[in-house]
Amino acid sequence: MSVVEFGEPPVSQRRQRSQRWVDVAAQLQAKPGEWAKIEGDFSPGVATHIKKGNYKHFLVGIPETMTSEEWMRAHWEIRTHKVGEARRDEIWMRYLP
Repeated sequence: MSVVEFGEPPVSQRRQRSQRWVDVAAQLQAKPGEWAKIEGDFSPGVATHIKKGNYKHFLVGIPETMTSEEWMRAHWEIRTHKVGEARRDEIWMRYLP
């Protein structure tokens, strides 16, 4: 009885970036300084990844002299709020040019 199966692994499929974050960045940049609740509820890690600059849609215009996190701290404010008893968050953001 064999416990392994030999062959080629499936082709890796990279997730495509969500159009949601392209739209969010554009809408917030169109109204600088205004707070907006992002539609949906998110895992707690999403806001952390945005703050660290892992969502490239928020890094437009970043100079080479700044890190992604420095840019995000200087130009974006992000707050989260727990949703009910679930481990989900609302995300509130604003763009600070």
